Amino acid sequence: MFWDTWFGTVKEKRTQLYFPDYGGFQFRKLALEDSCLVEKNGKKEIVKAWKHFYCAQIPFSGFKKIHADMVTLGFDRDFILDLFNKVPVQTNSSGKPDKSEESIKKWTAQVAESQRYKVMTHPGGMLPMDKIIAWLGVALVIMAISLGISKAWG
Repeated sequence: MFWDTWFGTVKEKRTQLYFPDYGGFQFRKLALEDSCLVEKNGKKEIVKAWKHFYCAQIPFSGFKKIHADMVTLGFDRDFILDLFNKVPVQTNSSGKPDKSEESIKKWTAQVAESQRYKVMTHPGGMLPMDKIIAWLGVALVIMAISLGISKAWG
């Protein structure tokens, strides 16, 4: 949209109760992209992602400086942490896969395939070398036209 170039798009965020490997926990706000809570590095590249299900959110009433919100549980080594079995087991990506390795591979393949289609529909940007060559080509055409005009008048 036109206004997005000036003001930027509003990114939806959700609260995650994150359990890292060292045994602690922390509340953190993460961006919600493609139905996943994503952690990004300084270059805005996705580093980690956890599948987000609205049925798995847990109400949290807040405590001291932590605001009240719906919280999703997240663990460092698992992209779906469903301790209370609220997410239904389904073969498509709208639910979680069952415990079999084949089901997990099939579910992951469906998520990867949808991301591939997303990348295919967006055109890629030009490389810097391609931009330089295009500008040099435009400059060459302008010089040829100006040379032709100068020879025709002179």
